[in-house]
This record gives sequence, structure tokens and C-alpha cells, in this order.
Amino acid sequence: MKKRIAMLLAGTMLLGMLAACGGDKEPTGNNDPEGNEPYKIALIAPLTGSAAEHGNSYKTAIEYKLEEINAAGGINGHKVECDFFDDKGDSKESVTVAALVAENKDYLACFGPFSSTCAIADAPTFEDAGIVQFAPSSSHADFTSLGDYMVRGCNTSEIQQRFYAKFLANFYGAENVVFLYLNDDAGNSSKEYFTKYFEDRGGKVLAAESYENGQKDFNAILTSLKTQNPEVLVVYGGYADVATIILQAKNLEIDAPIMTFGAAQQQGLLDVVGTEGDGTLIMTALDLDADTPQFKTFSEGYKAKYNVESINSHVLNMYDGVTCFLDALKACGPDRAAIASYMRNCTVEGLCGTYTVVNGDPDKPMGVVTIKDGQFVPYRTVNPDYTGVIED
Repeated sequence: MKKRIAMLLAGTMLLGMLAACGGDKEPTGNNDPEGNEPYKIALIAPLTGSAAEHGNSYKTAIEYKLEEINAAGGINGHKVECDFFDDKGDSKESVTVAALVAENKDYLACFGPFSSTCAIADAPTFEDAGIVQFAPSSSHADFTSLGDYMVRGCNTSEIQQRFYAKFLANFYGAENVVFLYLNDDAGNSSKEYFTKYFEDRGGKVLAAESYENGQKDFNAILTSLKTQNPEVLVVYGGYADVATIILQAKNLEIDAPIMTFGAAQQQGLLDVVGTEGDGTLIMTALDLDADTPQFKTFSEGYKAKYNVESINSHVLNMYDGVTCFLDALKACGPDRAAIASYMRNCTVEGLCGTYTVVNGDPDKPMGVVTIKDGQFVPYRTVNPDYTGVIED
């Protein structure tokens, strides 16, 4: 029955996408006589600053995808190019850069920024300009409801935290935890959703403490949380924060394992913690064991090109988002409104499998990785019975 419903939904989406797409319009820029002026997109991301590794993940994912598509002839005879803008992860800077992108009629889509705070701040600019804003990591529930041009690349915070709570309660068997989180929009909503769903399953969040952006010393907070004797220390924050928390928790002899989220799945984390991070659990949309041919091909090529040992969920979300945009561009031509309509309700052949997007929100499968011998590995290689599916 579920399969039939999924097929009907996919068929309905296809009809909607076809209806949304107009004729193959010329791009907003001036074409040469051959009609092969490049189509243009923009990226807004923290290319410098404390979140630069996230921004670089976005940049390399776009570069890799566009090299693939351009080598194959581009879209409808046009190559696709991207201009990169640095917002340093600051919401005020992001709004300024968003205005520059939105006023340029050559851009058919904007990708980024990184945080939910920046994405929400930029949304009115892109809505007013009528250009799709694809935010790969904006999990805040409000983002896609801010207009008809907002699309996210990850599951909402509520969907993510429901999965994490189910994992800890139903599979891991934890009965009590403490929650340490970055004091921003996404951090606060994550704490609220996790607490609700974990306690709905009979667990108890013994304490929840926030920290401020840029904070380096977590010893006082960790010492306080240690007195609760938690079974798990749940941490929401960027990879640099999580790395510091892991090392300071070890120094304070906190025995509870740390569970954190996809933002921490960065090589930068491993570079800092090494084997001291062994046993850390990371909830992610990236299945390191995905057996799709596209993931295997991408994984080998991307690692070789950028000389990295692992791929993170930010690369996955951006690569899938550009795939979705290119599908829209091929089907609709360079029509900003039609591209946005297509991307908000479609089916995407993602790296780790096919998923649907409804009203700008994707429904991606979730999984768990862990750190073992200083490297990210699928959690089920450590616990063979784990299948990646958490039943109610």
C-alpha cells in the first residue's frame, strides 16, 4: 500500500512540475549568436571564519557537480557557472551579500547560506527578488514557510530530533541524557524538539545548557552536567565546538558517550580529536555504506580530486541540491519562478537514493556514524544489528 501511495505521489508531483514549467525561455543575460551564454548561479557561504570548513564543503560540492554536467555538454547547450560570495557566517554580512546576488538578473538560483539564522535573515530578499534560495543545512521549521522561493536540503529540525530521540530511546537504550547546545535559532529548536520526543518515549533530559557562539571554555558547563550522571551527553554545535567539548569532557573524566549531529561530521573534527573522539555518535543523512552507483562513483572521484578521506552531509546536501536545480533548469529553462516551483515539489535522484521534496522540505533517510580509530565509520559496522531504521 505504501509503495502504491509513493507511486501516486510521484506521479502527481511529475504532473505538477510539468505544469509549473513554462517554455524554454532565454536566460536573463545576453546570449551570443550561438545561444550558449552560460547559465549562472551563486553561492553564499562562510568561506572564511570559524565555519569555513562548512562553506568549503558547499563550494567543492558545487564545483564537482558543475564540472560533471559541463563536461557532458551542460544544460540545453549552456554551461553552468557559479560565483562564490563569503558571508563569514554572520547574518548581517549575509543579508548584505544576499542583496548583491538578488539584484543581479543573471543569477537563476542562490545556494546557501549555511546556518538557519543566516538563511532566515536572507529569505525576504530572495522572496522579493523572485529567486530560489536553496539552503542545504537550514533545519529551522520556519524557513520554507517564509515564501515561495525557499527550499532546504536537509530534514527539518523536528524530523531530525525525532529520529535522534527514537535512536537513543529505542535502539541505544538510554533512559536519561543531558543536552548542551549552541544558543541560536537551530540550537534552541533542536533542544525543544529533542526533549519532547525523548521524554515522550519515557526518557528524561536531566539538564539542558546553552553556550554562546565563539565560546571556547566549556569546563564550567560540563562540570555542572557531569553531576547529573547522564548516560549520554547530547551536543548540538559546529564541528569546532564539538571537538573542543569532546576533549574538555575527556579531561574532566566524563564517561558518558557524546552524541552529536551532522554539522560535526567534518574532517576538521577528526583532525582535532583523533582517537580521543572514538565512540562519539553522529546523527546524519549521509549513509557511508550507500550502495547506489552514483554514490560510489561520486565518493571515489570526490575523495581523489580534493584529497580527503571522508565525505560529510553538507557535501551530500549541496550536491543533491544542485542536482535538483539542474533537473529544474533542464525541464523549465531559465525561468526563475518555474525553477522555484519545480524545486519545491519534486523527486530527486540523490547520491544515497531517491527522495521527495514537498513544499520545499525534503524527506531524507537518517543514519548514524561513529568515530573508530580516529575515522568516521558507519555505526552498524560497530553494532552489526543496526540497520539504519528505528521503529516506533
